[in-house]
Amino acid sequence: MSESLSFGRVRRFTEELAKRIVKNRIIAKKEFINADGKEIPFENEKYIGRKDGHFNIKGTFELEEQIDHPENHILEVTSRYYDDDNTKNPQLKLFINDDLVQSFDINHRYCPIESAWISKDGLFDFRLELYSGNEERKFPINISIIEIDRPTFNAYFDFKNTLECWKTQLDDSDTSNIYEKYSLEAMNKVDFLNIYSSEYYQGLVSANKILNNLVTNDPNVPSVYAIGHTHIDMAWLWTLSQTIEKGERSFSSVLNLMKNYPNFSFLHTSPQLYQFIKERNPKLYRKIKDAVANKRWEPEGAMWIEADCNLTSGESLVRQLLYGKKFFKKEFNVESKILWLPDVFGYSAALPQILKKSNIPYFMSTKLSWNDTNGIPYDSFLWQGIDGSQVLTHLINTVSEGYNPTPWFTTYNGLLNPNVVKKSWESYKEKKLSNEILIAYGYGDGGGGPTFQMLETIKRLEKGYLGMPKVIPAFATEFFEKLRSDSKQKDFPVWMGELYFENHRGTYTSIGFAKKDNRKIENRLQSIEKIYSLYDMDNYPQKELQEIWERTLLNQFHDILPGSSFGPVYDQLKKDNRHTFNSLDQLISNFELDVLKYRKDSLVVFNQLGFERDSIISVSLEDGYDVFDENDNRLETQNSYNHKKLIKVSTNSLSFSNYNIRKVNQIKASVNSKKFGKKYENPDFRILFDESYNIISLFDKVAAREVIPRGKKFNQFVVYEDLPAAYDAWNIDRNYEDKFWLVNKVLSAEIIEQGSIRDTIKIKRAFNDSIITQLVHFYHGTRQITYETHVYWHEHHCLLRVLFPANINSTEATYDIQFGNIKRSVTENTSWQQAQFEVSGQKWMDLSENNYGISLLTDSKYGYNAKYKQIGLSLIKSATEPDKNADQGVHDFIYATVLHDSDWQNSQIMNRSLDLNNPCLVWNQAELKESIDNKLRIDSNNVLIDTVKRAEDDNSLIVRMYEFENKTTMVKLTSNLPFKKVINCDLMENDLDELDSLDNKVELLFSPYEIKTIRIVLN
Repeated sequence: MSESLSFGRVRRFTEELAKRIVKNRIIAKKEFINADGKEIPFENEKYIGRKDGHFNIKGTFELEEQIDHPENHILEVTSRYYDDDNTKNPQLKLFINDDLVQSFDINHRYCPIESAWISKDGLFDFRLELYSGNEERKFPINISIIEIDRPTFNAYFDFKNTLECWKTQLDDSDTSNIYEKYSLEAMNKVDFLNIYSSEYYQGLVSANKILNNLVTNDPNVPSVYAIGHTHIDMAWLWTLSQTIEKGERSFSSVLNLMKNYPNFSFLHTSPQLYQFIKERNPKLYRKIKDAVANKRWEPEGAMWIEADCNLTSGESLVRQLLYGKKFFKKEFNVESKILWLPDVFGYSAALPQILKKSNIPYFMSTKLSWNDTNGIPYDSFLWQGIDGSQVLTHLINTVSEGYNPTPWFTTYNGLLNPNVVKKSWESYKEKKLSNEILIAYGYGDGGGGPTFQMLETIKRLEKGYLGMPKVIPAFATEFFEKLRSDSKQKDFPVWMGELYFENHRGTYTSIGFAKKDNRKIENRLQSIEKIYSLYDMDNYPQKELQEIWERTLLNQFHDILPGSSFGPVYDQLKKDNRHTFNSLDQLISNFELDVLKYRKDSLVVFNQLGFERDSIISVSLEDGYDVFDENDNRLETQNSYNHKKLIKVSTNSLSFSNYNIRKVNQIKASVNSKKFGKKYENPDFRILFDESYNIISLFDKVAAREVIPRGKKFNQFVVYEDLPAAYDAWNIDRNYEDKFWLVNKVLSAEIIEQGSIRDTIKIKRAFNDSIITQLVHFYHGTRQITYETHVYWHEHHCLLRVLFPANINSTEATYDIQFGNIKRSVTENTSWQQAQFEVSGQKWMDLSENNYGISLLTDSKYGYNAKYKQIGLSLIKSATEPDKNADQGVHDFIYATVLHDSDWQNSQIMNRSLDLNNPCLVWNQAELKESIDNKLRIDSNNVLIDTVKRAEDDNSLIVRMYEFENKTTMVKLTSNLPFKKVINCDLMENDLDELDSLDNKVELLFSPYEIKTIRIVLN
């Protein structure tokens, strides 16, 4: 509804009040700016700035010796701003006597003066540290002290709040008439003729009394729980070092606001940022701890950082919570209860169980409001995971009608005004079940958090205004506890399965090296924990491992690992990862010194997986030498194209094996490359290639069936034009398949290896300026084809994908996720199915009939696609924003296809994917110092020993397992380690109950997809 004449009069009157707030302005007498070590005079309107520039401004104000009401004197620092993005504008930290007081930015321009800052002779000294933004720009800076008229200030916010409340009621004529009546009556009490006179001030008092008639004490009105917040991306369009500065600026501003607003409460997540602040600015950190102790500041969020939940492994998600909760407890004595993930790009169906077993009963997000196709039908609901665990979930959907420049601004970087409060409540979907919603307000990403304008609004709305929800300043945990205690909680709807995010699908693929390194680091960390905890516990490197884990968890942040940050973030990530790999190598070397010794004619193999497996290892051996097991049986070997020897080994669960190397009379033939025609055959397959060496016929000799549909090509590379309408690195648009190119230019094709273990075909292809070289390994007797791929990629805005059409009649595909798997439809019957044209998975996916199927395994890729009779894998996505050089250069990765009878469960697809991702650890020319056999093993194929580590707080052994075939299963865990007792734990390693154990054995009952953690106390 349009504004009435009366509304317009009150609005104009309020604008006139605003002009009368400032009574006087004082300009600094002495100001200097320090740039590049030089101190030069500085005056207002002086232009300052350069890309990533840091400057110091020092100044002095000459004030009266005795100032009446110093709190009405305010330091004002302003600039002409580029736009509303803080990353492109100057940001300043105010220091008084070298004490950080607050920040100034585009949202925070004022700081009240404290009497202690003024010397006896009326001098006020200040220093500003200025960061000029991440673009090559200069800005005029203005610094002054303004004297405000406090009664006018208060009256302005009274009228402003009334006017904004009235605006939300314009469609309700009765309520609008009441606002009109009292607003006009109040306005007419104020006379501008004699400004600041006693009559003027009396008019303001009378106006306030009249406006108070709009305050209602109705106990039945809805409640809006409001918590101050600033969402700060750990890295995005800025580096980690800038994030720490953003934290300093935002947190100091929050603490300064708390001095004048006693009801103001604030929430911040991310122990990692707290840790950075603790190390860099101990004084600021002590102030934060004091605010926490005084119940003003809420440290919540549970995770170490707000991590991506599609790409991180199950154990990484556990460690995010373990280290996050441990930090909150140690530093603030807070038991974190909310997983706070406003900005993460989708939520795994494994999370509810992980949260439940970490004593985290609540989950909050806002990101799902960005869905491009379907809206989640609930705002408050019980989210149920693959195992049946449920967690109480609330989605903050802050709405600001008439102002929505970008979705992020009105979801997790929230304004707070009557319009936001009213519209947010009106949009809430569970009104029949609950009378409360949660709003997190404040400018994010370094924008400084809440402003005094927001707090003045809350101060009035918490009284309760006619037609408006009542605002309650509160902690987020208070809101969730109220939601849980609601008498109708049993009626909350249930959402089962993943919370798939219908947007940002490209983040499964962007910046491939980040994802590959993360997968390898995750696997190596767990391997090292296993070898030390089982075989060298006395030298367990707890401190070193925690440091590596924390660095890994940091780099799983939801703009780093997904590939949506700008270039300097990935320059730093490469350095971090080199450091991490070097640290891991050093831990392996230290272990070697403890457990192994040099011996030229021996090698040692460690199976770091929790099941027996047959593996192929690659070892450098002199020609004429072979490998024998401890019973003097010669192992099957084959000379390889790379001058190494392939050896087939059988290893027990989590165990070492010693092998002897001996000279033999027979010398194996060398490997020679040779061209081949369009046909290839081995014990598993008969294969026909076309002229471009695409596979056009794949006959499975074991199953006696043709795999490829007529006219299709297997392992077909396709390049799609990748120009999403928005969010270049983030998105793959639904119509991406409209323009594409087949990669059919072959430079060479030859057989480079043939033997009893495998044959290898090398094919080199070209696309535009890029080269794709594949070693296609056919492992005999396995029906597995492994594609070892090396790419020189020099394309922009191109999405490289590989496709596998297959004659398999199924309407759904199965995908590996953390601690289990899920099924997704391959049909497009509904809008929900159509939206899942690109989905995430961990190590494998599978498409199966009742008696036949194909599985796709990967060592570092996460973006999958499945249609009827076709599966696909996204390999490279080369955006140019925000990183202009994204994914340029070398890519090395492996994927594999496995054809199998029956289903994936009976074909050991999970074990095969783990074998691909975790090659056995091999030490050549070494042997064990002493015979050790401390293996752990379980007698079930559907329960996996995933993690073995030393406990966080003692020398007991933590073993984490999970069931992955959706079957209730009783298993027996056996070890050669001497059990003293076995205790059932939660994921945070809190003891629950003692289990019966006998002769180093314990029986464990798993429900479908259950994660189980036990503590083994050793003798």
